[in-house]
Amino acid sequence: MGTYQIFFEVFGGLSLFLLGMKYMSEGFQSAAGKKLRSMVAAVTDNRLAGCATGVIVTGIIQSSAITTVLLIGLVNAGVMTLQQAFGVILGANIGTTVTGWLVSLNVLSWGLPVMSVAALGYLFGKTEKFKLWSMILMGVGMIFFGLTMMQEGIAPLRESPRVVAFFSSFSPATISGLLKCILVGAFFTAVIQSSSATVAITITLAVTKVIDLDTAVALVLGENIGTTITAGIAAIGGSIGAKRVACAHIVSKIIGVVAMVILFTPFMHLLNISLAALHITSVAKSIAFAHTLFNVLLVAVFLAFTGPFTRLILKLCPDDSNGSHHITYLDIRMLSTPAFGIQQSFQEIIRMADRVQMLMSDLRACIVDEENDTARESIFEGESALDDQQREVVQFLARLVRGRITTDISAETRKQIRLADEYESISDYISTILKQILKRRQNGAKFSDKATAEMLAMHDRVAAYVASVTAGLRGAVPADYLHRARTEDDSITHFYKDLRAEHMNRIVSGECEVLTGMIYADMMQAYRKVKSHALNIAEAISGEK
Repeated sequence: MGTYQIFFEVFGGLSLFLLGMKYMSEGFQSAAGKKLRSMVAAVTDNRLAGCATGVIVTGIIQSSAITTVLLIGLVNAGVMTLQQAFGVILGANIGTTVTGWLVSLNVLSWGLPVMSVAALGYLFGKTEKFKLWSMILMGVGMIFFGLTMMQEGIAPLRESPRVVAFFSSFSPATISGLLKCILVGAFFTAVIQSSSATVAITITLAVTKVIDLDTAVALVLGENIGTTITAGIAAIGGSIGAKRVACAHIVSKIIGVVAMVILFTPFMHLLNISLAALHITSVAKSIAFAHTLFNVLLVAVFLAFTGPFTRLILKLCPDDSNGSHHITYLDIRMLSTPAFGIQQSFQEIIRMADRVQMLMSDLRACIVDEENDTARESIFEGESALDDQQREVVQFLARLVRGRITTDISAETRKQIRLADEYESISDYISTILKQILKRRQNGAKFSDKATAEMLAMHDRVAAYVASVTAGLRGAVPADYLHRARTEDDSITHFYKDLRAEHMNRIVSGECEVLTGMIYADMMQAYRKVKSHALNIAEAISGEK
């Protein structure tokens, strides 16, 4: 077999493997995205529960990198603590070993048939669900077929004296040889950014007898370090919490591998005893088991010392942000994983809603005391920030929707764009009301005690309405949610009309000056607009168009 043929078979097989992993991962995310997101969102300080979540989520999507980037995004947004995220990361270390077991299965010859049948199902399937499962199976077929190609391409290399001599120099029989294996494994994983791919290559090299089991295990140790590069990249530019998550991931892997360097001989002895006890004779399954054993031992140790380890990370990554503020915590890397990217944008919608409620509180303070400069500046700054938030959220969602997404995610994207627009519009009207207050102050116009009381009553009704509508974002929406929202909307409208009628009487009777009356009317009209946008939010949350 010529050199070029070997090259194209090996790298062609690797390309098919990576593409198969992508299809399988995206298919599972689309098919089970809601359940996976709810599992991650439900993580508490319980270390075992967090670890179990990491195992299940990563075992399904087959990428610890995706799980880690998701966690960085959640910690970045303040939704999850470092300790909660670390528990999930530990579980992800075990979950990602499923790929090794998948690669070790003696079913590689089924790759092309599975890929062919699944491709036909994907192309001609009628339902979205059928297409998704066809996509998953097509990914599995591509993984198996890619591995077959790599094996066929690598097999002739064992006959080459140069290749044999090259790989012989990586023997872990000595400390320097062991370290060399670890560095090579880490380097190639960092370049490919897929530990699944490098583990597959390692298994292929061992199956074709280019390397022995000890060398393969040493390479796998290095691959565990190399996979952390994705987390490091994802944390760049993030909050201190995000950097701590990445640091925890990297440091835990380094500590584990350093321990294995010191205890490599006892570890291999334990591995051989375990393989004999389980009657595992296949070299592929032996490597997959070694990968799993290493990560299980790593998780067991760190679960027992989560507290001290968390304190170590806090010391390694002190908070030197000096109160720096982020407009949004959207991570463009999540665009490649729409099932989780949509969750990240949803957290931004909640932040917009919280900011709006803070502005409503500041606005009341300005009505009570028009000299309250702190509340006034807070409103103008908040309104500007909400403009930026809306723009970034819409841009993120517009890019997200261009990828391969399900009908559910497409509908959620449209809903979130509408919500972002409605909350930004409310902030505009809050700013409008404040400007009317400043106009009154500038012109020396005064509201009567009665008019002020009416304005505060209107404010409180509308603010409470916005808060009750927003509550629908945070939990299960009651069956009568939209009905109650519409009923309260009508009630506020009637209240507005009653106040307007009384106000007109004051103007006609001469109790109210024309300029003051116009300011009062404009403020009341702005509150009515806020109420209308709140109803739009309720309709969006309920799925009404």
